[in-house]
Amino acid sequence: YTEAKSKGLLSKKEDDAAHMLMKMLGSSLDITSDDTSDSFADLDEGMSYEDGEFDEDDNEDDEETIKHHEKPSAPVLDAVSQLKTDLHDSPYNYDVKDIPINKDAKEAYEQTAKNIHMLTANLTKQIKEIKVYNEGGKNNGLLTGKLDKKNLHRYKTNPNIFYNNTYKVKEMDLAFGCILDESGSMSGDGVKNGRIVLIMLQEVLNALGINHSIIGHTSHGHHHCVIHKYYYFKEEHQHSIAKPYQLINIQAHSGNCDSGALYYMESLMKTVHNRDKIVIIFSDGEPTECTDKELKDQVRHMEKNGIHVIGVGINFTNIKEYYPDNANGKNLKEMTDIVVNILKRYVLEKKGV
Repeated sequence: YTEAKSKGLLSKKEDDAAHMLMKMLGSSLDITSDDTSDSFADLDEGMSYEDGEFDEDDNEDDEETIKHHEKPSAPVLDAVSQLKTDLHDSPYNYDVKDIPINKDAKEAYEQTAKNIHMLTANLTKQIKEIKVYNEGGKNNGLLTGKLDKKNLHRYKTNPNIFYNNTYKVKEMDLAFGCILDESGSMSGDGVKNGRIVLIMLQEVLNALGINHSIIGHTSHGHHHCVIHKYYYFKEEHQHSIAKPYQLINIQAHSGNCDSGALYYMESLMKTVHNRDKIVIIFSDGEPTECTDKELKDQVRHMEKNGIHVIGVGINFTNIKEYYPDNANGKNLKEMTDIVVNILKRYVLEKKGV
């Protein structure tokens, strides 16, 4: 603490909190003085341990821990702490909310999932059959196999004119981030269709064990983002929900700050350890609480940093103005087809990754 204080690494709130704690403990310790070690020793002697004895072995363990944290290397943050750190200096103001689950939501989700079960089951089966994707190669100079017509003239002197294809197997290593526009204009069919498509997407990704996160976003002012968390990446340590029943509670709210929602998902993606990272953002209109330039710049920034962004319009033809990789669905059938094609393109055929 003293080292951090001397280097100016503490905020005023942290500094004030330390002083308040010392006052509560009855210490007049001056953290800027040179005799801090003696002062902490005095403070330690005055402490009581009502829940158990404080023995010398425990004290030694604590000293080792303190010495470890005093090493120059920075401590490794967990995903949640890393996310908070990354968002601290962002140009956006975030209000992140978990959506509560109730009995009605669970029953409604299960009914919706049942209605689309045939589609999700067939798609899941297709992808499971190709749980790996391949990088092709060619093995030449064989006695049997496919005929290499280019070497047919050499047959009399060298009969090894056959070949076959070889494959280097690479396991899928994907992370999907799904973002849904929850602005006021999504009311009606927009929310209804978005809900069904996300449930379909979640059912398939969950069945395949593909790491993914699902969020919704709205806004109450310029550069303000309300983030609704529906499903968590495994690295967030809150990935204990078997199914995101909260998805059934998706609603239309106010404005939309799309660049801020993408910034948030990018920060989440930084905590994810998968090799290939893909973000699908569903939108029914232009951003209201960020500029067009900010949105386009954010998409370019993510692409540059290895996160591929796909814009899916919900009856929004101008989606192509913001996302180079885009598609537009006018109704539920078209939106469902788009999502199926995305999964096939990036999971089955690995194109574009």
